[in-house]
Amino acid sequence: MKKQRAMHKNHMTTRSAVVLSLGIIFVLLLPFLMMLVFGNFGVFGYDPLIPTMDTLSSKMLIYSFIEYFTFLFLMFKFNFSILNRDIGIKKRTVTLIFGTILGVIIFTFLLILSRFGRYHLPEHSSLLSSPIMLETFIFNLFFAIIVIFISQIIYLSQKQQKIVLQYEALETENIRIRYEALKNKVDPHFFFNTLSILDSLVAIDPQKAQKYIQKFSLIFRYILHNKDVVTLNDELDFTCNYSDLMKIRYGDSLKIDFSIDEKYESYLVVSLGLQTLVENAIKHNIISKQKPLLITIETTNDGMLTVNNNYQPKDVSQPGSGIGLKNLYEMYLLKWGKGILIENTKTFFTVSLPLIKS
Repeated sequence: MKKQRAMHKNHMTTRSAVVLSLGIIFVLLLPFLMMLVFGNFGVFGYDPLIPTMDTLSSKMLIYSFIEYFTFLFLMFKFNFSILNRDIGIKKRTVTLIFGTILGVIIFTFLLILSRFGRYHLPEHSSLLSSPIMLETFIFNLFFAIIVIFISQIIYLSQKQQKIVLQYEALETENIRIRYEALKNKVDPHFFFNTLSILDSLVAIDPQKAQKYIQKFSLIFRYILHNKDVVTLNDELDFTCNYSDLMKIRYGDSLKIDFSIDEKYESYLVVSLGLQTLVENAIKHNIISKQKPLLITIETTNDGMLTVNNNYQPKDVSQPGSGIGLKNLYEMYLLKWGKGILIENTKTFFTVSLPLIKS
């Protein structure tokens, strides 16, 4: 997975604060103001802070929108800044509550002062004891609570998204580590098995041993490329070299035929997967002039690569390192979510690998 498939988008930004502030004004404040246009509208039984139709002007509406947009914007920025901090839940909650109340008090006080300068209020109303002060405070607190509610929804949504992405990242990393562990098991297994064969050839036929070493150098170079996934064409070239190496040892007792549709050569397979199947067939079956082993490697119309051999198992199979089919199956499952198909009859043993379109 590419480094964080997933750096999740932060929605607690200045742009978000602007959009949300405008949205709240149009959804809540505009209908409230429009009601004032058509008559007196008292809040909690008091005369409204904003004059009715006889004194209401377009300038008043503009002032109201600017004032409440500024208030909502600053409240969102305050909430976002606190929620984005890496602090404890208790400290965050206390800061949000006291900060919100302080912000509402300051905004209400400034709003009343600005309205005193523009509108005539009853003489008996003082700035601090006027019912308008309480009315405006409660009205502004209502808006602040909406801001907190929306901010918390965004915060919790992003937190959940972050948890999901972290879980996916850990799961992907776990899959990668498991895959690398399986792949690292295959390489030493093949290497030591090949050296064992070379050791037996040196004593029997030095010339064959020399050809064996040359082929082995090509094979080992391929192994060292350290790729998890290769094209079918590359894997076939490698398997052909491996087959030639095996034929040096077994001669006419081993035959490996290839029947590959060219359209699949660019498809992807797990590196060393095909070689593993050929190696297993050679390791677990009798190979002699009386009982030659025939391995057929071919592609099918349904996008599979099959490795088939006549089934003539040894009485006692050579001990293995536990790689084989089980780990090859897990490699495909971890990499692409697809398994391999295994069919075993009395006469044939067939394994099919899925070809993945690149």
